[in-house]
Amino acid sequence: MLRPVINPMFFLFCTIYLLVHIGRFLQLGFPIWLNGYLTDLLCMPMVLALCLVGVRWIKKIPDYILNIRLIIAMTIFYSVYFEMYLPSISSKYTADIIDVSMYFIGAIVYWFFYQPYYALSKVT
Repeated sequence: MLRPVINPMFFLFCTIYLLVHIGRFLQLGFPIWLNGYLTDLLCMPMVLALCLVGVRWIKKIPDYILNIRLIIAMTIFYSVYFEMYLPSISSKYTADIIDVSMYFIGAIVYWFFYQPYYALSKVT
């Protein structure tokens, strides 16, 4: 059931995500595409992998695969929450259509590159 989060791709995404956030904290001055958009691109594959583990655990279905509707719904939820709702209640957050596109590209990456790995190897 934990296979989605104990594979090299998930580990790589999390490592890159963490390094970018450490770089921001240390004020390393990354290029805008790396500082502003890479974490948004990596977000959905990581979130969807964690959702997959959660659904498998709750439903007790070790070979469950997220369907496209759920992937789209989660991506829309993240887009609305982080790019519409949070900017409306806090100046810490800014709305950015490019972030939304990064979420959707990340969901596409998950669907085409991450998801087939689990569809083909239904081993826990």
